[in-house]
Amino acid sequence: MPVQTRCQWIQDPPCTKSGQVVCEGCSRKHCAQHHCSHRQELEAKLDELLRNNETVLDQAQAANPKDSALQQIDEYEAQMIAKIRETADNARQKVRRIIEDGKNDVKKELQEIRNGMLEKKQNDDYFENDLKAIENKMNDVQKNAARQQQIKVILQPIQQWDHLIQIEKPVSIRRGRKRFD
Repeated sequence: MPVQTRCQWIQDPPCTKSGQVVCEGCSRKHCAQHHCSHRQELEAKLDELLRNNETVLDQAQAANPKDSALQQIDEYEAQMIAKIRETADNARQKVRRIIEDGKNDVKKELQEIRNGMLEKKQNDDYFENDLKAIENKMNDVQKNAARQQQIKVILQPIQQWDHLIQIEKPVSIRRGRKRFD
């Protein structure tokens, strides 16, 4: 006589009936009543998975990662433009300061030459060599003033604009697909 296997229902209270129906998924034997309960549990789990599937689908449809990515690019663009403007403003200030300092230096030197000429004139103490020295000093100041206007601006070009922003596509989690029949 074959050995009877008891129902393998795993919830309390344990079942004392014989297990007549085998579940192909978990390989347990259940009595008719608990086989129905087991199938109801499986159906409830499948329904939950279907709801989760719908939720994930809704979230995937509602979520718009491109907006976030585009927003990041827009913010980066604004930051870069602001930084370039700041750098250009600082460079302009530096040029203005150099020009102003140059003008002040020329003005100071010319004032010193003028004071020296006025003193020589007042004292009637000048000769050809003095006038030649004054003329040479004025020529030097004039050349210096012209050089002050020749400010050289060295711009550093960005060679690889394409590589300032890099985009990475997210890795898709794909597992072996099983067909459910």
